[in-house]
Amino acid sequence: MRCLDAMEKKAGREVVSKAHITLHITGMTCEHCARSAEAALNALAGVRARVSFHETLARIGADTETAVSQMLDVVRTAGYVAALIEEDNDNAVQTSDDAALQIAIIGSGSGAFAAAIKTAGEGAKVTLIEGREIIGGTCVNLGCVPSKIMIRAAQTAQVQARNPFDGLQSHTPIIDRKRLVSQQQARVAELRQAKYESILQGHPDIQLIHGWARFQDSHTLAITQANGRELTLKADRILIASGAHAAIPAIPGL
Repeated sequence: MRCLDAMEKKAGREVVSKAHITLHITGMTCEHCARSAEAALNALAGVRARVSFHETLARIGADTETAVSQMLDVVRTAGYVAALIEEDNDNAVQTSDDAALQIAIIGSGSGAFAAAIKTAGEGAKVTLIEGREIIGGTCVNLGCVPSKIMIRAAQTAQVQARNPFDGLQSHTPIIDRKRLVSQQQARVAELRQAKYESILQGHPDIQLIHGWARFQDSHTLAITQANGRELTLKADRILIASGAHAAIPAIPGL
């Protein structure tokens, strides 16, 4: 199915006439977001939409002539960013803007976002591909941020137990690990929203697809999503920014 073939130009607008189209929506962080975007689309006359949070896609059927710009506008008003995509045989995805340089970035950590922001600022259209449900990579989710929160808590407990001042009585701290972890994860979520999710919500030229990517050729990625659906993404440039892990060489005694 070529979704764009169902569109015609009327008075300078892209119009969908009794067609099925697909939008890629970024900025959704939960199922409630998907339902909000879905309700906004379904409020348009003659439009029937189903929005998937995990696929970040809106599948739309239009019984009447409806401008695509209207659909994009109502999604934007709801607080998200939508882009018209093209599906070929239900599995090929590319953005509808053929003029801009298309960049695909595998990963969604700090390096991936730095590259996305820089290239989008130069006029490119960027697609981030992330296999896990959460974005942000190691630092904010598993490394620097959560570890430093616990280190600071441990330092505070140490001072309570053994402070260096004669006039201050030390005491054994009462440690509630469950509450510490809850506070830690709340701070992680806050920073992930501020440094990563807010960029997706506020930058229309950067979109996110959840799935695991592999190369088909130098300009094509096959992306397997959690539900087993496979998408094909074509790009002019592809950056691997999926991070790394330590390798221990096979040296006896190491």
